[in-house]
Parts: sequence; structure tokens; C-alpha cells
Amino acid sequence: MAYSIFIDTKQTEKMLRKLAKNQVPFAVAKGLTITAAGARDMMKQDIPNIFDNNNAFTRNAVGISPANKLDLIARVFVKDQQAEYLGFEEFGGSRSPGEGAKNSNAKAIPLGGKDARKKAGGTLPRNYIKNLAARAKADKARPKGTKGKKLRFSIVKISGKAPNGMGAGGFFKRDRKYGTIKRLVEFFDEATYKPKFGFLNKVSDNIQQELSKNIEEAFNDVLRDLNK
Repeated sequence: MAYSIFIDTKQTEKMLRKLAKNQVPFAVAKGLTITAAGARDMMKQDIPNIFDNNNAFTRNAVGISPANKLDLIARVFVKDQQAEYLGFEEFGGSRSPGEGAKNSNAKAIPLGGKDARKKAGGTLPRNYIKNLAARAKADKARPKGTKGKKLRFSIVKISGKAPNGMGAGGFFKRDRKYGTIKRLVEFFDEATYKPKFGFLNKVSDNIQQELSKNIEEAFNDVLRDLNK
């Protein structure tokens, strides 16, 4: 008693060629894209642990471009605008005024002091420095001896070094009643960075850890769809 098993090799070969041509590249592209998206999400979650003063703009710095059947490459990158300043956090180095800043004509690098008004993420509000400059200009032009409850505080801009050993110049809030002064913004001629972002290493490690698993799952999804 015997039972013979055979297959139509021509038909099977045809099916496998079709599978290799259409479904295999699709599965690889899907696995690559899922891996890239996972690396992006990992970095987004990690950024608040790297930078104390971060905001939504920085947390969303990492983007991806998906792979497809014709281009089996998925890319994970730092977006151009954020890369202008995060590049210093990745590789280190020194930054001069205007370099990596929205205002390329800036003459100093501003840093918010402990008494500055800040957003929840720790960064200065939009137009904060611009408004301080306008207020300082108006207060400087105000005639001496002007009285009034609203004029108890004035904004002072000091270029170069601040007096009385207060360090670099910047914008200060002066209490007219008590004669005290608080720093709002400090000016620096240069900022020096040590590498701490770790984007390249972290993304590389994450991809090596997740890629094989994601491609295998993508292949399994394709096979399940074929069997439906």
C-alpha cells in the first residue's frame, strides 16, 4: 500500500516567482518602515530625558521617510530646522551668534536667567527677547523722576559685561523702589557644547535590535493574507 505525493513544479515555481516579485519586497519595505517609525518614537520619548529645557518643536525633531517596493530604504533623520542646533548637541563644538539660530544676524547668544518668564518646557516665550528690547528702549527714553505705580519696575539692557561682577551682559529687571536688579536674559559671545544627544548611536542600536523581528512579522502578515 502506498500513497504518492507530487506537486506541479511549474505552477509552484510560477507562484514563488510571483511571490518574490510582489510580496517579498512589500514585506521588506513594511518591516523597514515599522523599524524606522519605532526608532523615531524611541527618540521622541528620550529627548525629555536628554534636554531639561525642551519643547514640542524639539521633541518632534526626528522624522522618517518610509521604504517602498521600489526603494527598500527607510530613513530616520533629524529635521533641517532642528538639526541647526541639535547638531551641536550630537557632535559637540562651539557656536557663535547667529549660527544655528533663527536670526542669522544675531550679535549674541541669549540664555534665559532664573527670573525670566518661561514656558512649561523651560524655553523662553516667542518674541520674549524682542519685547524686552522694546521695553528697555522705552524705559531708557522715559524722563528721570517719572513717578507712578506702574513704573516701579524697568527693563535695562547691558551690552558687554554687567557691573558688580554679575557676569555677561543681557536684560535685567530693576526694582525702582528698592534698587535691586534681577537677571532675565544673559548674552554670550560663544556657546560650547559637549556631545550628549546620541542620536546616531541610539537609533543604530534600536534598529539592530528590532529590524529582524519586524521583517519577520511583516513576512508572516503577508503569508497570512495569502492564505485568506
